[in-house]
Amino acid sequence: MTTRVVSDVSKVHLDCPQEDDGKPNVTVTPFTEGLFHAESTRGDDLDGMTILRREGTKLYLSWTDNDETETKSTWVTFHECIEMHDGHINWDPSDWGFADEWSVGMRMPATPCVANGGGTGNADKVPLGGGANLIVPAAGDGDWDVELGSESTLPTIVAIKDAGNGYWDYDQWTDTMVPSSTPGYGDWQLFDFQMGPYWLCKNDDCGDPRGIWELDPYKVEPIMARWQFGLQVARDGSASRGAADIGGRYISFRENIT
Repeated sequence: MTTRVVSDVSKVHLDCPQEDDGKPNVTVTPFTEGLFHAESTRGDDLDGMTILRREGTKLYLSWTDNDETETKSTWVTFHECIEMHDGHINWDPSDWGFADEWSVGMRMPATPCVANGGGTGNADKVPLGGGANLIVPAAGDGDWDVELGSESTLPTIVAIKDAGNGYWDYDQWTDTMVPSSTPGYGDWQLFDFQMGPYWLCKNDDCGDPRGIWELDPYKVEPIMARWQFGLQVARDGSASRGAADIGGRYISFRENIT
């Protein structure tokens, strides 16, 4: 019988809470380190120079009576990138039924461009067909101007990630955009047309007798600055049920919660 002695084993001590048996007590979280929990029924108010986080448009829709059968929607916007986690929709069960449907999703608005008129712009457009254009950087000789932001103005860019094919470099946490040092091989694109909506939940009904719907996924979905998160509802008009309300809230993680 041979006994082997191992003398070069490294021992590591973790300075963290431990169980009774000495095993580390670790909590796994789905969000990026450094972000904070933020819950609300509203998006951000971006209308002024002062950003009012969670004081903008409300995820809420109402009907005065059942004669209003058209589909209605409301969209909220966020100033910086957030990580969306949980969702909650609620309604009065007596006013809604299985024939009524709601959807939640997100869309990417067009990045505003202003015609330069003098050939000194910071951007040009590349036609993609159907009236849609890709926005690419120009070295002060472009036909278009794109507001990339400054200390005194809020940027209006709407960045779309396209890793390895983009023309722009964008930091989603500091919300800064610059032309890529490797045009055509960057990570982000700018477009002059709206993309989406992309529905995260599509045509779920309002038949739950409790009048609520909850979603608690483990992972998070990033929503970039100025992307829009929305609630769309189609109310059935086959029954007379009077006025009705429906609304929602979200739980997210974001860097700035003031």
